[in-house]
Amino acid sequence: RTVSLLLSRGALKEAEQWQKRRPAKAPPPAQEVLELLLSSRQAQSSRMRRLSIASLAGMFGVLGLALFANHQRQVAIAQRDDALISQSKLLAKSAEDKISENDPGSAILLSLDALPNYASTSTRTDRPEVPEAERVLYAAHMRQKQVLVAHDPTDPVETIVASPEL
Repeated sequence: RTVSLLLSRGALKEAEQWQKRRPAKAPPPAQEVLELLLSSRQAQSSRMRRLSIASLAGMFGVLGLALFANHQRQVAIAQRDDALISQSKLLAKSAEDKISENDPGSAILLSLDALPNYASTSTRTDRPEVPEAERVLYAAHMRQKQVLVAHDPTDPVETIVASPEL
């Protein structure tokens, strides 16, 4: 039978319900009607099977894409962390150079830039820890002679103490 002559889903459901509840005294449906019902049911079942397979294939496709996206995210995070580690090591090296130039204040600032920011509210810091930066920060701190830096130039300076020990 051609597909256009088969019953649609709604019409097929009605015809099957009519067949189940037809009176016992009513004459049986013609063989052609029974064949039409059977062909329509088979076509409907075939459509549902194809739709189920297509849906399942689509679901696996989406799952595959999600797994691939997660993998790409992990690769990107690893690459970002590698770049940040390299940057932190470079900043630590620059801080060491500042210490050897007798500029521990700049060395402290450079090594602080190389360290993670633990003040962030997220559970993940902005960069990985690099031991070299911690070591240089400590070394610069030990060579620091400056005790206080006035941040607001409008604040009056009331006392200055100079000591050769610093």
